Amino acid sequence: MFWYKGITRISEDKCRRNILEDPESRTFRGTIEVTFPADPGCHEEDFRMELIHYGKTIERTFRMVLGGSPVLSEITSDPRDPHYGQSVTLRCQVTGDCDPRDMAVKWLKGDKPLEKGEGAEKRITEKDGSVSCSLQITATALDHRGSYSCSVTHEGKTLRKKHYVHLPDKAPTLSAITVRPERPVSGKEAVFTVTISGFTPDIRVKWYKDFSTFPRDAITTSDPEIGQDFLFTCSTSLRFTPQDSDHEALLRCEVTHTASKKFHEQKYKLLLSGGTSTSAEEHRSLYTQDSGHVKPPVKLRGIRCLTETPRVGGEVSLTCYVGGCDADNTVFVWRKGMFPINGKIQNQNLEDGSGCVSTITFIALESDRDCRVTCETTYNLETREEHLALTLQ
Repeated sequence: MFWYKGITRISEDKCRRNILEDPESRTFRGTIEVTFPADPGCHEEDFRMELIHYGKTIERTFRMVLGGSPVLSEITSDPRDPHYGQSVTLRCQVTGDCDPRDMAVKWLKGDKPLEKGEGAEKRITEKDGSVSCSLQITATALDHRGSYSCSVTHEGKTLRKKHYVHLPDKAPTLSAITVRPERPVSGKEAVFTVTISGFTPDIRVKWYKDFSTFPRDAITTSDPEIGQDFLFTCSTSLRFTPQDSDHEALLRCEVTHTASKKFHEQKYKLLLSGGTSTSAEEHRSLYTQDSGHVKPPVKLRGIRCLTETPRVGGEVSLTCYVGGCDADNTVFVWRKGMFPINGKIQNQNLEDGSGCVSTITFIALESDRDCRVTCETTYNLETREEHLALTLQ
């Protein structure tokens, strides 16, 4: 048998047992006591008795309330589950046989005290002698998973109750990619920008050229600010100097919402001033069906869509390049989400021996809109994955 004050075990010399055996039933009964001097630190402290009998633990808990000290209720929220931009009232009731004039009350956001004019209202003494302390806030993304506390100080001792505002996660919305200058030129720096809005709590941003990630020093993402919808908004910009070989490269801004683990993206086909266009048929002409090999492409990395305008109900062709392996000894698995794709797969080596490609052709379904396509390759017991967010018309 043990006694605890909070999580601290009380020494056995302060405990006393008075256990007697009933001669008729042969069972035991009695009392277990703990004696200690009460001090202000005991107020609203939990005392716990723990009894272990044949491996079974029995616990009883008692909350100590000292006379002449205030007692704080749990903080209530009205409404309980607010929306962003909605006015919220937090309220804490203070009871106990103490003079309200001897109490100092303040509200805190996190660990920072709120200043006058930041929503704290005057204390109201109710008919039963309790004191009602309230705080009015407007719920924003800054309150997501954040806390507010009501702090009451009386005779040098401070009591505090904490409350977390219940606000939902919100996924981001991405604007289209804008570019300056509007028509980039080979050899001159261009800036590509996306506005990210309406999200909470946080995001991760990456930029890609085809399927190569840009280094961090090429990307600038502003600190989130509160927008007109009371959610976070920010912008991300990519600076890089395109070369002739980048004509028709696919730039992609990928934003991962950390709460839902889902990613959102915007794409931009880079058309350099004075560059030439490559059609889907020219992309397909990279393949020489008679030899079973593929002519070395200029920049075929990761998964690419060979269908110029993929539509629901239409035939879609995707291709994936993997370097450093050959088609005969590589296992390719194509998936939509978690499920294999039912389609025609053709695997071929590159003529220069640098790697191989796998091409799959299938009929796009309505459920394939904005799905995540994965090409999983296994070569010499090493497994790699490439991904593509399939956008259908």
